[in-house]
Amino acid sequence: MSETLPPRITFEDRASFAAFTLRERFPVILRMVERCAEGPARRRLRLLIDSVPLGALPPHLGSTPEERAFWDLQRQSWPASARWADLPFFEAEFAFYRAILDAVGFDSHDRTDPFIEAKRKALATAISMLESAATRAAELTDWSPAFLRSALGFSLRGNAQDLSQLNREPGQARGSDAPELLIDDSTSFIHDIETTAPERVAFVLDNVGGELVGDLVLLDYLLRVLPNVQIRVYAKPAPIFVSDATEEDWQQMVRTMANHPSIVVRELAIRLDRYQASGRLVLSAGTFWSRPLWLSQVDGALRRELTEVQLIIIKGDLNYRRYVGDRHWPLSSPTRQHRCQDLPPVLALRVLKSEVLVGLPPERARTLLDIEPDALTSGENSLLQYFR
Repeated sequence: MSETLPPRITFEDRASFAAFTLRERFPVILRMVERCAEGPARRRLRLLIDSVPLGALPPHLGSTPEERAFWDLQRQSWPASARWADLPFFEAEFAFYRAILDAVGFDSHDRTDPFIEAKRKALATAISMLESAATRAAELTDWSPAFLRSALGFSLRGNAQDLSQLNREPGQARGSDAPELLIDDSTSFIHDIETTAPERVAFVLDNVGGELVGDLVLLDYLLRVLPNVQIRVYAKPAPIFVSDATEEDWQQMVRTMANHPSIVVRELAIRLDRYQASGRLVLSAGTFWSRPLWLSQVDGALRRELTEVQLIIIKGDLNYRRYVGDRHWPLSSPTRQHRCQDLPPVLALRVLKSEVLVGLPPERARTLLDIEPDALTSGENSLLQYFR
């Protein structure tokens, strides 16, 4: 890749999705959390509400020594008395959710999820689709390219769900249940799976609710047809981005499935429990996933885990931005130039809801935004992109 990188995404362009997030999405999310808060937490949230979008960040971020040390180090690259609008978009989002966790006392009390009410609604939506999803999972019993495409599609379509978005209800893309695939590398991905069956896979979750259901269908299929595979699933260590899945969210979903009236749903829960008990399915979380760090910056035990796998599957916008970088890349910038050489191949499953995209064919890149100005943020488009 060229040493001259395009600029980071910031809030300067008032017509951008980033500026819309600072001006509209952040205040709405804060008011949603405030409605469920009480006492000192509510007062701290009020101060945070008053600071967004034009004011300064809290003087300190992080309520544990480890988090405080990390964010104090981050501040060294920010202007003195930094305002929200002074930060790059990627850092500002993580700082915003860190500030919410600090305001509600997440680390110092009972670790109550500040987004629990929104997640309960997402779970209710997911419960209504569990039987059809589990039935589909039960049908995907043998290896075939068609079955793998079906499982991938199930997981991909679920990514339309994102409770931090303001322009659609949970579970709905704006105009379709099947967003258009702008990039479809499924053929090359399936070829690689067929020729070199991976024995270790990393799977990075995105959202709870219906998306998590779709992810469970894909994971179940991979574990059934790749008998030697071990899959390590990475969740968030704390509730951020409203609907990002934590370990607790995963466990609640599997418990819900285990108590479902449908036998096919309970059987899927039993298989998932067996995979975990045997060590073939490992659920993990670490502080890396709740911090504004690029995937290329991973270190320590997590780097060892990710370099030992043969494949990484990442879900959603945030993980895509974490992989390619939150920059104004040309839409036609070749996929191969964004392959992180220090990590194994990466498969990205994503419904587009942010302004970062690479790998479009040049002709499509020239016309996409003229024809569909909000193509990158509407939830109408998706990708199955293979960085190999």
